Amino acid sequence: MKEESLGNVIFFVLYYVHLISGNHLHSINFFLGVGADDTFIMVKSWRMFQHCKPDPGNVNDDDMTVIVRKTLQNSVTTMLVTSLTTAAAFFTSSVSSITAIKCFR
Repeated sequence: MKEESLGNVIFFVLYYVHLISGNHLHSINFFLGVGADDTFIMVKSWRMFQHCKPDPGNVNDDDMTVIVRKTLQNSVTTMLVTSLTTAAAFFTSSVSSITAIKCFR
């Protein structure tokens, strides 16, 4: 009950929406669940390329640009695949007719 009240307050303050359904609140969990995987992938890739520099403690703007470019090149396909599979899992569980999965959502 407190979570629904907090969700209503957040949506009212940020988006001026007066009535919030359960679907609105579940969408927050959906986006956090999809984005959490991407965060771990990005941090792992960032650390890998950051430590490839000769002196990781002394990074200038050009080095930072190279690190960001390599991090994105390395992690964007993995992030896309994990986001799609997580979204597919959420969607599949929402339309499933299996009782155990229906209770889980």
